[in-house]
Amino acid sequence: MKKKSNFLILGLSIALIIGLSSSFTVHSLEFTNKTLKYPIKVVVDYTEDIDRIIKLPTEYTYNNNPLILDLNDDGKLETVIISDRINETAPSLILLFSGEELVEGWPIQVNFTVEEILGKRKVEGKEAIIFRVADYNLEKRITSFIAITEEGEIIDSFQIDLLGSFIHGTIFYDLNENGIEEFVVVRNDGWIYYIDYDGNNISAWPKQFQINATVFLPPIVEDINNDSFLDIILCTEIGKVYAWNLNGTLLSGYPLTLPIKTYGNITDNFRVMPIVTDLENDGTYELLISSTLGFMYGIVLNPVVNESWTVPLDYSIWKETQAIAMDLNNDNLPAIIQPFYKGIILLEYDGELNKTFRNAGFFRCHGTPAIADIDNDNVPEIIAADYNYLRVIDSSGVEKERLWKGIVTDSNSPLVYDIDNDKEIEVVYLNSRGEIYIFETNDYGLMPWTSQYGSSTHTTNRDYDNDGLWDYEEKILKTREDQIDTDGDTVSDGLEVNQYALNPVSKDSNGDTDLDLLENIEEVDIHRSNPMNPDSDFDSLTDGEEVLIYFTSPLSDDTDNDKMTDAFEVTYDSLDPNNAADALGDADDDNLINKDEQSYGTNPEDPDTDKDGLLDGDEVHRYITNPRISDKDADYDGDGLTNVEEADIYRTDPSQPDSDFDGFEDGVEIDKGSDPLDPNSIPTIKTSFLMNNLIIVPVLIGIRKWKKRKKERKGVK
Repeated sequence: MKKKSNFLILGLSIALIIGLSSSFTVHSLEFTNKTLKYPIKVVVDYTEDIDRIIKLPTEYTYNNNPLILDLNDDGKLETVIISDRINETAPSLILLFSGEELVEGWPIQVNFTVEEILGKRKVEGKEAIIFRVADYNLEKRITSFIAITEEGEIIDSFQIDLLGSFIHGTIFYDLNENGIEEFVVVRNDGWIYYIDYDGNNISAWPKQFQINATVFLPPIVEDINNDSFLDIILCTEIGKVYAWNLNGTLLSGYPLTLPIKTYGNITDNFRVMPIVTDLENDGTYELLISSTLGFMYGIVLNPVVNESWTVPLDYSIWKETQAIAMDLNNDNLPAIIQPFYKGIILLEYDGELNKTFRNAGFFRCHGTPAIADIDNDNVPEIIAADYNYLRVIDSSGVEKERLWKGIVTDSNSPLVYDIDNDKEIEVVYLNSRGEIYIFETNDYGLMPWTSQYGSSTHTTNRDYDNDGLWDYEEKILKTREDQIDTDGDTVSDGLEVNQYALNPVSKDSNGDTDLDLLENIEEVDIHRSNPMNPDSDFDSLTDGEEVLIYFTSPLSDDTDNDKMTDAFEVTYDSLDPNNAADALGDADDDNLINKDEQSYGTNPEDPDTDKDGLLDGDEVHRYITNPRISDKDADYDGDGLTNVEEADIYRTDPSQPDSDFDGFEDGVEIDKGSDPLDPNSIPTIKTSFLMNNLIIVPVLIGIRKWKKRKKERKGVK
């Protein structure tokens, strides 16, 4: 397959989306600015992001999840996206985002099918993204692995070609811990390959595990026999479980067989990847898999134990929905989260696998749920997609939030990571139409759920030192995978990154990121304020001022809930931001209570803010003048009387030019001596010249005509 000649740099101009919900900011690929919810500038700039959408080229579809990586090892994340191919001759599209900006020179178009984004690897001294692609050569399908640099160059020296079609779910991981990733991939006719970084089959591989059958399920990697070496596990669609050492030998006692049920002529089978996890946290792994007839089968991955079980789910499970295992209640025991067409089932193990809850409020649920704490309460939520929404479910099965209506896709799954590199995680979802939905969580962290299955080995995310950071996060942050507290500042690496917004490789446990005179740990643990925003409630008082000087809440702009902001109350000695009773007081005796003084922008300690001789309260309630402008002689209704004259002398309405609605303005009535408050009293008006003519002229004309007719009767001409 020729490489460099097969791709073209695209110059794409992508239009802004219109007609979407007003709760979203919609950007084209070229956007750079964010919109502030509260445009108040305080000690350190802080942007309160809002939910938004990025629109990709609409002539393509996007039915593969993005891949998240740190391509250039700068601690900032990139997002790689691939499009579907319309047909065997049409091109595919590859996009690379740094944060939310499209990298210069991207997207690129390639004339082959891009099947998977696998990760990154240094090739020819350059950091490159590794893809699995496919093309046809002499009517035979060729599967290849290629490398593309950040500049969009396909590296000629790196290409691995395999004959045949391979199922989705390639493992790209350093299984043998030699510092370079290998590939594990399954061909759909029953062969499994383990290939080194040069494309060579590792000794004793590949393995044929199934003959004359179509394979559906991807492999899994885990150390299931606790020998400190990873094993390659594969389950077939008919319930055979294989486990190989990296040297290609089967583990003792394998393959195992699941207790498959048969109903008449129908034999149960599988279309989804199994889960490999340690249900009891006892060092023994179990495999669990859901079936097309609506059962979850389980088997202990220790042939000596020889234990298996079957749990009815009552719902068929096909490839559209993939189960995962995660600890949801911090008891160090994983729960099984199984999505199905109409919802989610949660199963927990206590000697038996029991259904804890069933939420059936979904419509066409699809993909794999993401598991992440997105509301800063240290308890993870389940984020799952259906045809209409991204739904947020708590660990008891209660729906907490619906993030967006109109998601619509075929297979993609939500991801949770810091897409804009602001140390706050976002829920990110790419639908098949090429709309990237970004939901702000305002919770701190880096990348708690960056792949469809949670980890690159298709198992429960790995946290070797149990410090709250996944191993792949530690690689990005340059922290120790075998130490809970890399910098030795008594705060675990996970808490520094995901809770306190500190640097896990620098002793900064007393750090004050936002320079508001409160330490990050104090802000999070005690005050619940944002350690990256010096004014968490956007009231123009820093969090430190509120806590240390005024004893107000940094989370509320009105601590005592008296309708006066803290910032307004601390400005005046007569007001107390912790005493709601002062809202109804009138310290300056100007007939305007204190909370109304803030509403009208007047000084609660000065009875005449604008120094025009009128009390602020009288201006507001009596004269309808502006208490902040010297306007005692103003005539705002334009009737010839000042507002003060109307209120104090004539008792007319200073906002209505004709108080009695008799057709004469108040000023005219006063000038002519009528009563401007009595509609039956109107001014006396002198007859005008025009009026006189209207009366006299017709009379004179009538007289002349009468005289003429009289002469005609007498014969006078």
